[in-house]
Amino acid sequence: MKLIVKHYYCFGKKAENVGRNLLISSSWDTIRLDEDESTPFSIPSNRNKWIEKCKNHTIMVERGKAIANFLKIKRKNFKKVISFGFGAGFMEYNLKANYPEIQISCSDFAPKAVERLKNVFTEADNVEVFDMLKDEWINYGVDTLYILHRLDADFNNKQWDKIFCKMNQTGIENILFVPCDISKIGFLLKSKLGYFSQVLQGNKMSFAGYLRNRNQLVALFDNYYKLQEEFPIHDLTGFLLKIK
Repeated sequence: MKLIVKHYYCFGKKAENVGRNLLISSSWDTIRLDEDESTPFSIPSNRNKWIEKCKNHTIMVERGKAIANFLKIKRKNFKKVISFGFGAGFMEYNLKANYPEIQISCSDFAPKAVERLKNVFTEADNVEVFDMLKDEWINYGVDTLYILHRLDADFNNKQWDKIFCKMNQTGIENILFVPCDISKIGFLLKSKLGYFSQVLQGNKMSFAGYLRNRNQLVALFDNYYKLQEEFPIHDLTGFLLKIK
């Protein structure tokens, strides 16, 4: 059975500034450049403060370490990683910190967030604006791993089909697809109930994408990539995909 539900998030007092649709670049620029640098989403303009957030975010520390260990121990053939939709860059910083030899590039579709990260993440080999739906994909070779970390919620099924199709047609061979959650039926129902509860309380909700169960997640890439390996990335599950 394939299941998918829409997901919403409440930003409280900041909801008006963020807007009703979280899946547009202007909303993420607002979130990433929030003057309240204590929020879990913001990128501080001060490099030392950003590094402090990277090191104190236990979950991202462990995810970065898990991916680094996977690359160092099991997949030594990869010399470069490209992380799409880097968010605040916390996982990417910790990946690089645990595997300094790896080349790392980061991209996102929010231009102001990209400029902010470029200023603080000086260890990155490249930080650039890239729209996964609109821009042209580039094949950097078999020694490059394309990381899609917690991006599954950001696109609907048709959009994901387009993305994986374009990656396949470009000849991109290796992808690490890390869903933000492999949702069980109970969790999907709980998410919907939580949404209605917030609405009844009068809170403004921002549309934050889609939650899917495992069968639906696999169906996103199954026409173009085979699931080569499945392994834990701390609290999440990583799907190592190989081109068909």
